[in-house]
Amino acid sequence: MLAARGVDTRHARPACYSGAGFAPELRAAADRGEVLLVDLERLYRGS
Repeated sequence: MLAARGVDTRHARPACYSGAGFAPELRAAADRGEVLLVDLERLYRGS
């Protein structure tokens, strides 16, 4: 929707939030910079 409105989304990444952890595939995607993972530690204490 943002891209359709003319907003530059080339550097946008989806964020996933979890209190139970993330699958290895999702952690690998985060290592590649494809997604931002936010667990309870990061949420309450920062990155």
